[in-house]
Amino acid sequence: MKATFETELYSAIFYIFFGFLLMSIVIIVFFYKSRKKIVEKELEKKDLEINHQKQLLHSIIITQEEERK
Repeated sequence: MKATFETELYSAIFYIFFGFLLMSIVIIVFFYKSRKKIVEKELEKKDLEINHQKQLLHSIIITQEEERK
């Protein structure tokens, strides 16, 4: 009887530990992927800003050239 109780106790401890380990891995993966998406969105935003600035500069140059003519 005592051996069975100890075996069940060890099994319960093992399953609880495994559950916590699995939850920890899931949380880490979730934060990693969400952080990766945030960084990608920031890079996309910077690219849009740079392209907008290029378009503005191009428009300014064309306008200046037309004024000179």
